[in-house]
Amino acid sequence: MLRQGIRVISLLPKYPIGYRFVEGGVADRRFRYCKADLALPGIAERIEGAAMGDTLHEKLTTIAALAGAQDITIDLVMAGEPHADASIAKDQFKNGYMNIHLLNVRAMVCLKVKGNEADDGTSFVVHLEEPLLADVPADTYIDIHENLYKSVTVMNGEGFQSVVAVPLVPVTIGYHFWGQTWGPCICTAVQDGGIGGEVDQRSVYF
Repeated sequence: MLRQGIRVISLLPKYPIGYRFVEGGVADRRFRYCKADLALPGIAERIEGAAMGDTLHEKLTTIAALAGAQDITIDLVMAGEPHADASIAKDQFKNGYMNIHLLNVRAMVCLKVKGNEADDGTSFVVHLEEPLLADVPADTYIDIHENLYKSVTVMNGEGFQSVVAVPLVPVTIGYHFWGQTWGPCICTAVQDGGIGGEVDQRSVYF
């Protein structure tokens, strides 16, 4: 028995963000536990699905980290960063991912983030789930991403963003909900007018 039904929203979290639920039976739909950064329409109102609202965090490492380490210190602001962060909250990147860009070392991408410390005004520390496979010098370029399901937002007007999940019901801003990620689901192939609103429009099921 779920503590929160798949068509129920909750201000207080009932599960960790990103928690996966697989529906039993023939349908076998799959859901992820999400948090809405903006109010989301339900599947009947707009069926493109919901997108990831977090910006890209591009940074440089502050000090060197040795192979085997699981903590890495990162500058708060990188010169020229398109979406500079004024601050970083504790565990903002928990269960997210980091890519470390080292020449000829391609194995250190999509490193899972265990958590992070809040910034001290100039830098912050990220704790990784797995150890580094190579030394990481200071001033190494990295990019870091929040949990995909933490900052779910409305699809853009053009409808071309990647879908993170499909909410089954309207979701209030800041509330937690189950977003469908796999299984039978109706969605629209054209962004305007709803099902049947455009010539040659088709519904899509996945």
